[in-house]
Amino acid sequence: QAQINANAQWFHIEPLQLGLSACFQSLMMAVGMWAFKRYLLQASWRLTYAGGILGTQLFSLLYLLTIFVPLFKNGWWYVFTQVDMSLAYALTSAIGIVVIPEITVPGFEGVIYGAVTTYTNQAMNVANAINNLLLAVWPSNTNNDELKACALGRARLSASEAGASCEEVQWNMAWLTLLATATACLSLLFLPLMPSQKEEVRRLAELPRSRAAGW
Repeated sequence: QAQINANAQWFHIEPLQLGLSACFQSLMMAVGMWAFKRYLLQASWRLTYAGGILGTQLFSLLYLLTIFVPLFKNGWWYVFTQVDMSLAYALTSAIGIVVIPEITVPGFEGVIYGAVTTYTNQAMNVANAINNLLLAVWPSNTNNDELKACALGRARLSASEAGASCEEVQWNMAWLTLLATATACLSLLFLPLMPSQKEEVRRLAELPRSRAAGW
């Protein structure tokens, strides 16, 4: 949300660029899914997921260039970063797709799919709550007047008019970007809980069921 607000105040994104971004993101998702099927179907799920997370966050860090370098305050750079993030994100999405059939118990397909979907939705709610908490740490990241201190062209306000200097706004946005990236990478701590491949899922299925987990 902070990046959307900043982009709106710092530079103008043409409707054509937004449309191309959406189209290319869908295309890159398709390419990523094909690449997973072609080259990574038998690879470790943990390594693939880790690669997707790290790749997504690496491209997210490219926003630091938008923050500090005026050359990168333009719509085409925005399109490039969003498209690349979609390609990396495809790897994590593919893992979620291939895991479900392996953990499904015959006759309970709907129940298991519903449970996985519910967990995913709850995780998104937690992520949104964390996002809102992070936004409150540096209020300038959501204050349109203060963001205009770093705007391009005639829309730029002076420090006295905006209520903050451009340097202050830049560093507040940079710290938020770094903190959000670090928070996203915390999911890697849970990788040991993910089966590495189909064979491990089958071995786990042969173990006594857990009462605590409801199985």
